[in-house]
Amino acid sequence: MSRVQKIISKTEKINISKEEIAGEVKRFFHERSYLYVVMDYGVGMGLYENGNFQIRMESEKKFVPIPWEYVQELAVFNQCQELRLRHVQNRFCGRYCVDEDDAGLEIYFMDEVQKLWGNVELEEDGYYLLTSLRGSRLWVPVISDGQGWIHKQMGIRVRSYMDFPQASERKGLFWKKDERFLGICPWP
Repeated sequence: MSRVQKIISKTEKINISKEEIAGEVKRFFHERSYLYVVMDYGVGMGLYENGNFQIRMESEKKFVPIPWEYVQELAVFNQCQELRLRHVQNRFCGRYCVDEDDAGLEIYFMDEVQKLWGNVELEEDGYYLLTSLRGSRLWVPVISDGQGWIHKQMGIRVRSYMDFPQASERKGLFWKKDERFLGICPWP
């Protein structure tokens, strides 16, 4: 079970055009990171590395470039940071959040694992295909646990940032200020 902790975190608002997305991601992310993309017609997950966006859609047998004209939401994330953008009136608006940045503010947080719906049906080219009885299909990047296990179910680690207004040191009601993705992991 997770517990409430403190961390230094910084948030920056972002408002860019579709053409500026790749440059903005490259500015913040210098190592391999996850992608979560919501499009007009579906959801895709994948990886970003060295300027390359790679996703695998439910019916695709191969990796495909992101079809930017259909993107409604994009999240690029890893353990330390997340860039989350939404398509709003021909612009992409959102925020960049980074933890353990000396220039940030001290804030409370709690991490948890949320279930990615479905069971692992197939492992192929570094991805698991999750399927469910209700018909959903989602390819997710494989997370190596160092033992080579194929996990039956997967989850996504989520960090919730919170404040305790009008209360002293974690007593009383809290206000959830923000949340971000941390990574993909086996479902506990």
